[in-house]
Amino acid sequence: MLQMHPDLAKYLPDAQGKDERLPERDFFYRVAYALHPDTVEELVTQAADARKPKATDLQEEQWTMKI
Repeated sequence: MLQMHPDLAKYLPDAQGKDERLPERDFFYRVAYALHPDTVEELVTQAADARKPKATDLQEEQWTMKI
């Protein structure tokens, strides 16, 4: 069951209604950013960090290579 912050819930359609549709992503983030900009910025940063490739230490990699 989806729980939503009360101040977001009054701007978005009821996800537990008869059609159980969630709001469009763009609309949801615009409303969320208007009400909680710090939280949305943190979520976007976390998502971007998760998508970045992990940096590798090339010196460590040199010693682990097998010839």
